[in-house]
Formats: sequence, C-alpha cells, structure tokens
Amino acid sequence: MKRHYVFIQVQVTTVLIKQHLFSGYNDMEIWDLYNEKREIIGEHIRGNELSEDAYHLVVHIWILNSDGKYLISQRSASRTSFPLMWETVGGSVLKGETSLQGAIREVKEEVGIELDENDGMLAFSKVRKRINGIKFNDILDVWVFKYNGIVDLNNALTHEVEQTKWLCRNEVLDLLANREMVDSLNYFKSKFIIKADWLFFDLGSTLIDESECYKNRIDEITSSNSIDRSEFETEVLKCARDNAFAIKTAAKAYGVDVPPWKCELERLYPDTKAVLQKLAQKYNLGIIANQEAGTKGRLESWGIRDYFKVIIASTEAGCSKPGLQIFRIALDKAGCKPQNAVMIGDRLDNDIIPVKELGMKTIWVKQGYTKYQPQSDIPDFTIDSISQLIDIL
Repeated sequence: MKRHYVFIQVQVTTVLIKQHLFSGYNDMEIWDLYNEKREIIGEHIRGNELSEDAYHLVVHIWILNSDGKYLISQRSASRTSFPLMWETVGGSVLKGETSLQGAIREVKEEVGIELDENDGMLAFSKVRKRINGIKFNDILDVWVFKYNGIVDLNNALTHEVEQTKWLCRNEVLDLLANREMVDSLNYFKSKFIIKADWLFFDLGSTLIDESECYKNRIDEITSSNSIDRSEFETEVLKCARDNAFAIKTAAKAYGVDVPPWKCELERLYPDTKAVLQKLAQKYNLGIIANQEAGTKGRLESWGIRDYFKVIIASTEAGCSKPGLQIFRIALDKAGCKPQNAVMIGDRLDNDIIPVKELGMKTIWVKQGYTKYQPQSDIPDFTIDSISQLIDIL
C-alpha cells in the first residue's frame, strides 16, 4: 500500500510542475513567444502564465558518442523538482536565441561541454499544449549531437548536475522503466528506438541531388522572360516555406510557363553510396517513388541499383504517392508489415503523412527546397542530410 501511495505522489508531482523540468534557471529569464507555426508573437517572463495561443521554445539535447552511448546527467540534490533523477540536458531557449543556440548554451551551462554546431541535428519537434491535462504550451525541439571528448563538471556554469555517465540505449530504457529518469523523456522509447526490417527511400531530393535541375529551371525562366533573377529566387524561397512545388508556384505568380525537367542534371548526393552500403548490411532496402518509366535503369547508371531488393515506381505501378496503394504494393512485395518498415523522404505530403496512416515509421530528410519548411512533429525523425541516417539507424 505504501508503495502504491508513493507512486501516485510522483505522478501528481509530475503534472503539477508548471515550470519545465530542466531548472536551475534565473526567474527573470525572458523568452520569445511563438504561435503554433513557430512565428514570434511577443516575449514572456518566466513564471508568468502563458496565454492559450502562446508557446515558448524548449530544447532537449541527447549527446551521443562513437560507441553509441548517450550522455545522461543526474539532477543535483538541491533541485526543487525531481532531485537526483536522471535526464538528458535541456532547458528553455532565451529571447533572441535560435533553437540551436539555446541547445549549445544549455549544454555548456549544465555539463561544461562546448559543442560544435556542425555536430548536431534536430531529430524532431513537437508542440506540447498539455501534459497529463495540465497546460504546458511549449514547442519542444529534440537535438542529437555527436561528441567524443571529456566531460568535466568543473567546467559547467551552473550547479544543476550531480554527476554524468554514458549509457547505451538499453540502459537508458532501464532507467525509464525503473522510474529513475524524468518521465517527460519517455519519448525515447519510441522516437530513439527504430526497429525495422525494411527501409524504403524516395529518390528526388532524398538520394538524388536535384539542385542543378532547379538552377536550370530558374535560369531558363528568368532569362526567357526578362525576370530579375534575384527577385524570382526570393519568390521561390517564399513559396518553398509551405509548398512542395516552389518553382512552379513562383512561376505561376509571375504568369510564366515552367520549362521541362532535365533529368540529365540529376546526380547522387556525395554520401548516398556510402550510406546505402552501410545500411544494406543491416536492413533490406527499397524504393517507393513517383518516377517516369526507366527508374531501374537510372539507378543502374548511378551505380546504386544493387542495393535495392524492391523498386516501386509510380509509372510501372499504375498508382502514385500520396495514395496508399503504392506503399501497400511495396510492402506486399517485400513481405513486410508496416510496423517493421521505415519510409525516408523529403516531402511531408508524399512520403511522411500517408505512411503514418499505415503504421510505418518515418524519417523526413530536409534536402532540396523542403529545408526551408518549418519543423513538424509528424515525422519520427527529421534530418538535414542523407548522411545523418547513419546516426539514427
């Protein structure tokens, strides 16, 4: 009975804590306020009540070494909430900071590590309006950084951390299962553990670099219609924020035609072959892409055909993304259940949203013009380049 009572008290404490779990901060912290689209709408002093339509930005930072172990820190005994429990580094992003800047600052403050921004990737984002029925109103950005240096808490700028240790994934899961870890990190169970037999890839702006194709289209549109290139590119980038067809949409705004796509300008991203070679040692690989006839031949010409056991192109399949049928065809041919497969692609509308309905895991690759789109909490993972797949699979 006593054990049951303590458990209830822990849960109640969790939901009643309105400030975020990574404390040790100054009460006069000032944050930028955002709407759900991550647009800044004002500022806020920590501790004051947030309005229903206002959010502040929070970061969690998972530090991963080359042995595949995560740096976990124990909250100091003097912390008012969850003393001596384990967590990863995290905290609120301050006014004027980007998410990345806030992440790097928090790590320096808490554990004394100076991270290189080039070693980090934004794994996923999530809008958290309520947690266990209590208003939270934050936008959580979860970062993963590679780091192989020493950890010396004497270099930390605060006294928030009692000790640190490096743990493998299963050891982190054990902490969560034993309730020794702050329970707001329970997403680790699903977001950081991708179990799959099959990885399915899109092609364009995922494995294939289409930047020269984009450049050629812009060249032809601006030169043949006497349009200022700089102005047109500005319009393209504006359209790219919420449109998968940035150049076509910009051309329509100018009232001009779009020239034909030049497939001969497509090329592999520099890391594509190395990534496929490594992943093929652990997973079955497949292609699901909206492509014209001859996809297998193009894969052959790029030297990557042999990595794929299943290749489903829309023209041959007689159906296309975002319809679910093309994904079902691929899964059926692979003999794979949706929950044992991952879809990797650059488009939320074509590659990510549809397969979530089927139960597949998803990795959003923000290459091409999708890198200008805002973060989304729909994918299981978000990466900035195909090379970052190695860090999470």
